[in-house]
Amino acid sequence: MKQRHLDVNVMMNDKRDFVPDQAQWLDQWNSFAAPLRAAAPEVHQVSGSAIQLHDQASSVNQVWKTRAAGLSGWAGQAYRTPDVAVNSGARTRPQVLPDLTAKLTGPIGLFEHPGRWERPGPAPLRAISRRVTVGRGPLGSRTVRPLDSHGKEAAQTLTGGQGRSGVMRLPLGPVLVEVKSIATGPLTPQPRQVTVPAPLALP
Repeated sequence: MKQRHLDVNVMMNDKRDFVPDQAQWLDQWNSFAAPLRAAAPEVHQVSGSAIQLHDQASSVNQVWKTRAAGLSGWAGQAYRTPDVAVNSGARTRPQVLPDLTAKLTGPIGLFEHPGRWERPGPAPLRAISRRVTVGRGPLGSRTVRPLDSHGKEAAQTLTGGQGRSGVMRLPLGPVLVEVKSIATGPLTPQPRQVTVPAPLALP
């Protein structure tokens, strides 16, 4: 999140609302996520809930608590079992789904009116995707640090198992890309696109 890799961060907050300790854990996760919106306003912070673990009232209550915490939104995962009664076999999905839908989208429901979800715009995108090669040692877990024109770290990430890495949102102007104290560049990421320089050979 802080390294600007995401547009939407959905934290799977699989806590049962009717279990006091777990309800507190959900509140703590929401409290952790809410300040991240200020730190990275371009990343939406969403609390994900496993609604197959809940009765319907608990699912609705978690949405209210997520809203009150100031997150961007709430997401419910169900694995085709929209509440705990279906999960236990006491009721069927066709029996339960209309009830839950009415609680969420009916009059005075949490989602009574359709929300507007804007696709993240490409304007902030100034990205670099790069691959490293190595003379010896693993390709993965190499620290990659783009540095701005003042030598300040603009982001940090790690190479994957194939030696690839990427950063989505870099500052305006030229950057140096440093891997294992070897800096190359300068490169100037172009707006609305991904710059792909030649692979960097490491010893």
